Amino acid sequence: MILNGGKSGAAIVGVTIAFLMSAYSVFSLVYVMQSISIGFHVTLGIVSVAITLSFLGGALGGAALGRFADISGRKPALLLSVIIFSSATVLVSQVRSIDELYVCWLMVGFGANAENGISYAVIVELLKGSRGVVGGAIQGLYFVGMMLDVLTLLFIGYWRTYMVAVGTISMILSVAGILIVPETVKGKSEKHKLKEIFMGKLLPVTALGTLIVAASFMYTIPIATLMPSVLRSGNLLALDAVGFISFVIAGYVSDKVRRIKSIMVFAAVGIFASIVAMIFGIGIVQAVLLYVGTGYFAFVGIMMSELYPIRLRGTGSNFAFLTGRVMGGLSPSIVALAFVGELQAGIGAFALGSSLLALFSAILLIKYAV
Repeated sequence: MILNGGKSGAAIVGVTIAFLMSAYSVFSLVYVMQSISIGFHVTLGIVSVAITLSFLGGALGGAALGRFADISGRKPALLLSVIIFSSATVLVSQVRSIDELYVCWLMVGFGANAENGISYAVIVELLKGSRGVVGGAIQGLYFVGMMLDVLTLLFIGYWRTYMVAVGTISMILSVAGILIVPETVKGKSEKHKLKEIFMGKLLPVTALGTLIVAASFMYTIPIATLMPSVLRSGNLLALDAVGFISFVIAGYVSDKVRRIKSIMVFAAVGIFASIVAMIFGIGIVQAVLLYVGTGYFAFVGIMMSELYPIRLRGTGSNFAFLTGRVMGGLSPSIVALAFVGELQAGIGAFALGSSLLALFSAILLIKYAV
């Protein structure tokens, strides 16, 4: 049974708070990697492996807690996910070795990415209209979370205290947010097996949807993580604003036309932007085009949740995101290693391949999509 009506507003507010705090936590490490590398006497590259591990942890967390959400309900799964990522963020303040950092950050990703996947299901189950624009705005909170990280670090300074603050604030606000989210699935879910998402009409949905999700991660993550090595910080702040606005617009467009058609449009933008970047390099104009091309990342989670029946929604959508998170986490390292000294060309080439994958997968999936 799906709950609607007045409870929808409370649910969206609660989910928004938790989603913002997940972004606040999962991106916090990016801004203190240099301090950690100096403190632990290791290279920045060694510290950055933790970022990849967070995506791998997110793949595992999304699959495990997504299934838990289908069996026991959305609300307990959301609570568990926010407790995991916020607690792990606090624990980073106590690490004494790089290995301990790796374990903690894997758990941050485990909880944060699971929270994101379950939130998509809640949005789909509470809203009849405007799912895309709401989903796009919520996904755009990644950029807001990064801004909060910068402000927190400027206020606190020392990285260990900073991690305690981020984790504690995330815990308090996330739990408070989830407590006002009504359970969107009443009673126990029907028993089902994982193999059901690979059967009948759901097989092409799972296969092609997974490719689209993987493409969205492989396009977006290298751009977001490697752009600081290409552009000045002032331009990066402007791009954060562009990213948020493009996500909201993309979600709105996906509400007005079929989501799968919207993927084709933004994939085409990505193809054009990547070719321009490969030919002319990456300046602010090329970077803006690349960021606009990330648009379908804003609503792909909503789309995947819509494609599965209620009882398989958490399991199916989070399985698709499992592959995407693994590939997204590995992508920056692949680009950096494969295009040594040619980072701009590497970003463009990877974006081109990802956009083509998204476009052709969308063409094949169109008769199954909403």
